Amino acid sequence: GGSNGIERLRVSNAGIVTMPNQPSFSVRRNSDQTYNANTDPVVALNDKHFDVGNNFNTSTYRFTAPVAGKYLFTAVIQFGANGTSHSCFYINGANSRDGWADFGAASASTQTRILTLTSGDYVELKAYSDQTTVLTNRTRMTGFLIG
Repeated sequence: GGSNGIERLRVSNAGIVTMPNQPSFSVRRNSDQTYNANTDPVVALNDKHFDVGNNFNTSTYRFTAPVAGKYLFTAVIQFGANGTSHSCFYINGANSRDGWADFGAASASTQTRILTLTSGDYVELKAYSDQTTVLTNRTRMTGFLIG
């Protein structure tokens, strides 16, 4: 149990610990996104698969940390055609340390990072490519608090 009868932590008889209210999300594009080539737009992730804690805003395309801690983020961006492509997580509008993952002659970019955030920090996914389209197919971002 927890305060007001809300379960915050569960330990099974087998010793498996689950935290049903742990901040986590999975979002995607619900349509193709076009932009100018060789720019670094925020990927407009506007469709939630799930969002425990309602911390991802599908209007600003930002995850805002509800508590300080280390968060694991993953992302994949599928571009409209092969080209030079990059992806990066930005924290509070600034490039995360050494954050660009570069892929030459590829139609996709992937990213996995553990980021240390304080309460109220926000994270966005940016793309950079000589292509002009981010496809809805296979463009995703996930994140969750790991501790």
